[in-house]
Amino acid sequence: MSEVRGIRYVERVREATRALFEDLLESNRRLGLAISVLGKERDLASREDVHELNKRSERWRAEQDGVLQLLQTIDDEHRHFEEQFHEVERQNANLATLYAAGHALHGSVDRAAVLSGIQEIVINLIGSEEFAIVAADEQLTPYALFGTQPQDLAGLTPRSGIIGRALVEQRPLALMRSMPADSTGVRVCIPLQIGEKTHGFVLIFGFLPQKEELLPIDYELFSLVGSQAAAAMFASELLGSESQAHAG
Repeated sequence: MSEVRGIRYVERVREATRALFEDLLESNRRLGLAISVLGKERDLASREDVHELNKRSERWRAEQDGVLQLLQTIDDEHRHFEEQFHEVERQNANLATLYAAGHALHGSVDRAAVLSGIQEIVINLIGSEEFAIVAADEQLTPYALFGTQPQDLAGLTPRSGIIGRALVEQRPLALMRSMPADSTGVRVCIPLQIGEKTHGFVLIFGFLPQKEELLPIDYELFSLVGSQAAAAMFASELLGSESQAHAG
């Protein structure tokens, strides 16, 4: 090969190498551009996906909140229904208690039966085994004693402590278990009233251990005993008087 031909060959190789290198550079530039475009499209798609996910998440949270509110409403209504149901049950129980008490008082016009009825109410319904049923005279003469002794009444008059206040106010008075009794030792005093006249008293000195507090039904029973027991006892006295008159 001559020197001239050798030089031309080298130049052709260089040109071919340069062209190949330029092609590689162009291909690399295009690849970089494609990668950039694809990256932007991916970022845009990702943002759109995230946005869509956020919208779905917000809708899901709103639906969840709606379900929770509905459940809370249902729970509130259920609780309100339970409270109403228990209140109706309580009122029915109170009516049954008052009916039983009235029946016990008016089941007979015999004085012994009336006193027995009062005892049944005080023991089983009010919850006491320490009480006395007494007349309204100066000595508080006992008609019946249950769990108490005559000496528990010694020195007491219709004007003593809670007895005197109940007589003046003409209504039952009671002390809660947490309150100390006065000098009479009486925790509940129920005047036996007919109109404005007091015929006697039911004096309760203590409650059964399970009787933790006085309830509204207890005060209703106090009032029932105060009026109905007095009427029943008065009726028994009239019957006794008529029987004696007929016997005479």
